[in-house]
Amino acid sequence: MLCIQVAEFYKVWDRYGALSNFSPHAIQLPDADGATRTWPTVEHYYQAQKFAGVADPEARAIMEVQTAR
Repeated sequence: MLCIQVAEFYKVWDRYGALSNFSPHAIQLPDADGATRTWPTVEHYYQAQKFAGVADPEARAIMEVQTAR
């Protein structure tokens, strides 16, 4: 019989919360210029990609925000 266990990680306080995109673990990735950029959470990176390539100062300000909502 196959036993399947579900790893729930949507909420950061769940057992596997460190796997959540909201988990407070920074990630580092190269930006378009090749420089390393640090994102506070995976969610910050994900949301910022909606503005990738946009030269608007307001878009840059959104990318720089420190809290994910």
